[in-house]
Amino acid sequence: MITRRDFLKGSLATLVLVPIVGCSGGDSPSAPGGGNPSGCEGLSTTGSSSSGHIHTLCVPDSDLSSPPASGVTYTTSSSDGHTHTVSLNQSQLQTIAGGGSVTVTSSGPVHTHNFAVKMAP
Repeated sequence: MITRRDFLKGSLATLVLVPIVGCSGGDSPSAPGGGNPSGCEGLSTTGSSSSGHIHTLCVPDSDLSSPPASGVTYTTSSSDGHTHTVSLNQSQLQTIAGGGSVTVTSSGPVHTHNFAVKMAP
């Protein structure tokens, strides 16, 4: 079984991390359930490159200010004709809101993307 430390070491070598607060532009992430793909009212981050493309993830401010007890599953931006889902539990949302960083892996039967989710400095 791979340890958290080994996973993070391997992931950091391939991650493309561009966390920003707020987002705009053509390939913006969607909010839970689809939302408005033209913008993110919250924290946006770009995942690692996999199969020659990347996705972005939007974590709404409302989920950071009041993390749901059951956690939340988000849908990434569409790229290369598909999206992925990323789940964050309440503890992870609280860590992010408190200034910490959380690394999560998207869903995907064929490939996945890693996302380092943290507030911009």
